[in-house]
Parts: sequence; structure tokens; C-alpha cells
Amino acid sequence: GAVWVTRRRGNGPVADLGLAVRPLDVPLGLALGVVLQLVVPLLYAPFGQWVSSRDLEQPARDLVHQFPTTPSKVLLVVMVCVCAPVTEELLYRGLLLRGLERRLGPLVAVVVSAVVFGLMHFEPLQTPGLVAFGLVAGLLAWRTGRLGPSMAMHLAFNATSVVLIWMR
Repeated sequence: GAVWVTRRRGNGPVADLGLAVRPLDVPLGLALGVVLQLVVPLLYAPFGQWVSSRDLEQPARDLVHQFPTTPSKVLLVVMVCVCAPVTEELLYRGLLLRGLERRLGPLVAVVVSAVVFGLMHFEPLQTPGLVAFGLVAGLLAWRTGRLGPSMAMHLAFNATSVVLIWMR
């Protein structure tokens, strides 16, 4: 929908949303996504007596366990590692961040889009980690002017989560 609107009413998805990818975007985004999936849980370390890693993982575990067969696991990977990163990055870092940036400036736009991203997952315990992820994704999209790096980062973040859950 966002791409169609920019083609009909705007300057196109590259100019309006930053929907572009350069060769360095993919390895940079993939590396950042894996690192963030391993670092974000450390934000919760000071609260270890109240929040366990099991608590943090539970929503993802519940989702993964709803896909027990091989075909359903393939569907899960496509949904979580392709569809979600592309659509969420278009929405939060493409439409929202860029729209807010024009009105409020880049730093406010990055923070607001990250908070909205975190809240819209409707997982109160994961919200701080998701906001942290959103801040990095927003800064990456803003600094590069492209969604390619944040999409690759989002893909790797989600894929790392799925792989870690399957490994346990």
C-alpha cells in the first residue's frame, strides 16, 4: 500500500520512503541484527530478579510452537523473517519516521517511531527491547537514507530469535 501511494501521489518509493538497497546494506544490516538480538536482552540484566530470559522469550516461543510441521515452519520463516521486516520497516522507518522527520526533525522522529514500533507489538515486557531495536533501526534508516540496512537488520534480528528458540 505504501509503495502504491508513493507512486500515485508522491515522488516514488525511493524518494518518499527510502526504499533502496546498496550492496553494503545487507551484510551491515545482517551483522547488526544478530548482534542486537544477542545484546538487547542485556538491557534487562538489572531486572534479573524480576524478569527471566524465559519470560522475555515466551511470546516468541509461543509463536514458534504454533508451527510444528516442516511446511508450517517454512511459512513461519517467510512471515517472521521476510514479510514482517519488509512491512514493518516500510511502515515505521519509511512512512512514520520520514513523515515525522519533515515535521519534527530527525532525532525526535527516530525516537517517536521507535516508541510506536515497540508499543505496537503489544508485548509489555518486550517493549523496552523493541524500542531499543527501533532506535537503532531508525538511526540506521535516517543516516543512510535507505531502508535496505534496517530491513536486513530486522530480518537477521527475527531470524536469530527463531533459530535460538529452535536450538533450545
